[in-house]
Amino acid sequence: DIPIHHYGAVRDREFKKKKEKYLELGKIKLGNAKSFYEFGLQNKELGRLDEAEKAFIEAIKMDDKSIGAYYNLGVVYEMQKKYDEAIAQYKKALSFEKHSDALFGIGVCFFKKDNLKEAAGYFEEAAKINPFNVKAYINLGAVYEKEGSYKKAINALRNAVELNPKNAKAYFNLAIVCEKEKDFRNAVIAYSKAVEFGHEKKEEIIKEINELKNLVTDVDYSYSVGM
Repeated sequence: DIPIHHYGAVRDREFKKKKEKYLELGKIKLGNAKSFYEFGLQNKELGRLDEAEKAFIEAIKMDDKSIGAYYNLGVVYEMQKKYDEAIAQYKKALSFEKHSDALFGIGVCFFKKDNLKEAAGYFEEAAKINPFNVKAYINLGAVYEKEGSYKKAINALRNAVELNPKNAKAYFNLAIVCEKEKDFRNAVIAYSKAVEFGHEKKEEIIKEINELKNLVTDVDYSYSVGM
């Protein structure tokens, strides 16, 4: 299966030290919805999810129309793998306005719950509201690939690389689906682009390219994906 986009904690050590210092200073200044919201954001970025959760809940208590607090509380729950709770908070944010990122988040949660039909619907709606939401197209590709709908997956991933021609993840996912479709030429091209743009699985991809080269003889590896 191809991977999907989701949320993760910030890992840069120097950045983390600066943020922790900020948090220590910020503790004495909390007192309104905005300060709790900002405190929640800082904790979320540091991966202090329990602290972030508490801060966003406090922000919502003080301002029950805080779209950002509902949305980010949803992100925290998603990161904690509490998918039903995350969906509920994303939907709270959506009750105030259509929000592509919240729709995307719900899609991720349904994907993680193996509800592919619901996931696809939310990713499609996220892309409809924000046609430049590359992550939504990448994840649509992941849903269609998991369903075995490879042509639909290729179309979604084409949209992703057209929007962001340097997205290594999109090229990698596209290569996987092309390979499953026995389109080895375009699989090699897409894998090559994934390497060019710095995919983290570089060595694994190069090995796969070398294996596929035996099946393809007409590829100029400087080409961009052309289908």
